[in-house]
Amino acid sequence: MNEVQQNLTIQECNLHDHTYMTYTNQNEFFHCAIPFLNEGIKKNEKCLIVIDLIKREDVLRNFKFLFRDGINPFEEMGHSKRIQIEQFKDIYLVGGSFNPTKTLEIYLAFLNNAILEAYKGLRVFAEISSSTKKYIPAEDFLNWEEEANNHFDNKFLAVCAYDSNYFDSSFLTSVNKRHPIKINVLKTRL
Repeated sequence: MNEVQQNLTIQECNLHDHTYMTYTNQNEFFHCAIPFLNEGIKKNEKCLIVIDLIKREDVLRNFKFLFRDGINPFEEMGHSKRIQIEQFKDIYLVGGSFNPTKTLEIYLAFLNNAILEAYKGLRVFAEISSSTKKYIPAEDFLNWEEEANNHFDNKFLAVCAYDSNYFDSSFLTSVNKRHPIKINVLKTRL
């Protein structure tokens, strides 16, 4: 990919989109994660939130108000629930190191399980922050992002949420070139 083709809000994303955003704090992260996953629930898509520095308790607290009047998809946190929370290390650093093939297999397994559970697809909101910077060579991760575009089908949607506190502008420019869509954080609405 040579340039960003579109600049969308979270609500304008569709299955098959491989998107990214940058954020500077947890408020911006959740400002996009909440409507993204809520859209997935409305569209009967299995939702996965991958966290690194952000704590599970923060995810639950920030989503609590959204589900105050209805069924809370976090009440039972098993593998068949509407929203799953997974740790970055359990997807990207299995065995202690980054293996792009293994990471792809894990995401495809989540997708296949979602289809078997009668969901229309899988939507992923992934925090990309300190573990990426610390444990994965930049070029390896950028190559992974490029390769991921080849595996997004009409049942898979992802937002790669980069914490801009951990990456310089040169790296983020490279990230920009590997994603067909950039999320406009300011125009996204809760």
